[in-house]
Amino acid sequence: MLYRLAARVSAADACGGVEIINPGERNANSIRKLGLDKLIKLDLEGSRWSRERELVAQNLEKTLPCPSLSKAEHTEFVLDAHEALIAANEENRSRFCDVVEFLRLELEARPADR
Repeated sequence: MLYRLAARVSAADACGGVEIINPGERNANSIRKLGLDKLIKLDLEGSRWSRERELVAQNLEKTLPCPSLSKAEHTEFVLDAHEALIAANEENRSRFCDVVEFLRLELEARPADR
């Protein structure tokens, strides 16, 4: 989903972009491995966005209700995320083609939940 957001921002404004603060080593490696770092910048040093970091820390202290999704909505969400990963980097197709196929078949088998 972050990649789709970054692509929309980049398309709307050539100077715009998405930057992730505090990604952590594991997340940063995943972003790089999936080829998402072409559009998503990582602030690994923690040198940028100090005010935003404070706001994030404050908001993480609050618990917010999370709307529940139906099984079909959840499946569509996961399918969309994996399709975005493939669109971001063609090398991801071999990683996720089975997942995408499984999710599509699952949605086709559940037409009443749509």
